[in-house]
Amino acid sequence: MGIKKKRLRRQAMKARALARATALEVAEKVVEATEEIVEKIAEVVEEVKEEVVEIAEEVEEAIEEAKATAEDVVEEAKEAVEEVKEKKTARKTSKKKASRKSSKKKD
Repeated sequence: MGIKKKRLRRQAMKARALARATALEVAEKVVEATEEIVEKIAEVVEEVKEEVVEIAEEVEEAIEEAKATAEDVVEEAKEAVEEVKEKKTARKTSKKKASRKSSKKKD
């Protein structure tokens, strides 16, 4: 019985050593795979970052165009207001002249 126990103990030790070696190999593979995943994620993040920068630039351009358009609209509105004021002034002036002429004719 003593020989069988020794043999079983040796086999158990070999099995444990094999299990440790296998666990180390698996751990190394997991580390390698994790490193690859991290590298791929970094690449994707860089690509997304570049796209975000491009989109931000396009948004800035659109904002500038909108500002320019708004400024044009404001300027046109000011001009329209001035025209209306001028027309009102012209009407008042012509009405005053007409009323003076009619009052002179009555006299």
